[in-house]
Amino acid sequence: MKNQLLTFAMALLLLGSISAFVTTSSNNLYIDLNRTYPLVLVPLDNNVWNITLNIYDGNTTWDAYNFSWTGSQYQLSILFNQTGDYPYVINSTEVNGSIIGNFFVREPYNVTFRFFKDKSSTIFSSNKYINNLAYLTAELVGNPLLFQNHYDPYLEPFVAQISDDRFLKPVWHSQYTNGEGTIKLYERGDYAVRLIDGEITFAGLYSVPNITRSYGTNVYVGKYTFTNSSSYSLLLTEKDLHPFRWLFNWGYLILVGAVAIISIFLFFVMPDRPSFAIIFGIGFISMLTLIRVVLWFFVGW
Repeated sequence: MKNQLLTFAMALLLLGSISAFVTTSSNNLYIDLNRTYPLVLVPLDNNVWNITLNIYDGNTTWDAYNFSWTGSQYQLSILFNQTGDYPYVINSTEVNGSIIGNFFVREPYNVTFRFFKDKSSTIFSSNKYINNLAYLTAELVGNPLLFQNHYDPYLEPFVAQISDDRFLKPVWHSQYTNGEGTIKLYERGDYAVRLIDGEITFAGLYSVPNITRSYGTNVYVGKYTFTNSSSYSLLLTEKDLHPFRWLFNWGYLILVGAVAIISIFLFFVMPDRPSFAIIFGIGFISMLTLIRVVLWFFVGW
């Protein structure tokens, strides 16, 4: 029974520390270099004493830190002054079993994206792309030669619109407010950056997005290599914001042009039947227009 109580206390630690910690799976935690964090355990059984945090120092020994009892919870402050991966174990002399994980100590950095609409600003308005219901996300991706989360920059804007698989992986994220978003990152490497909107919640600063409703914005910004704090100002075109609408508009124009050319060709090769060429052109263009309107009206493309 006490073993379950200690696990429950650890769960509260992870959930209650979202504002201070960036949580990952398996009790792993990203924390800032040279920043003091309060660890809090709230077990149901106040008779569980001698709770200890054991941290591997990266060499050959484990350093032990005892939680102190405040009368309602167990507390311990922790500070790392050197980056690295530090395995830890939380256990007690009075409880069987233990809780294990890793502290990923990093020197964080910020990446800012500002987006603008594909039109010129006027004296009365800004050309910032404003969408205060949107989130900026950054997914750490792998080496394309190893087929690890590699996204094709030409296909991804279209695939992201119809596939939810892109949002089943943990991402770093921030709200996109007043035309910009700033993400706090801990790892250096390649990232797939997206701008999405809707009714979205996150369990932590590094977690899988829970999208209960989308409002239509699903922009694949691109793949970027981040190593330190930086900012980007990008123009969002019609293709970025509405890729399928852009694709079908161009397809419609190309097909209309092709039908017009065929109609002219038939007009000259069949001079005795000019009405056939005219009817062919008007009929096919009308059909293409009807299909385009239906796609726009019912699907939004």
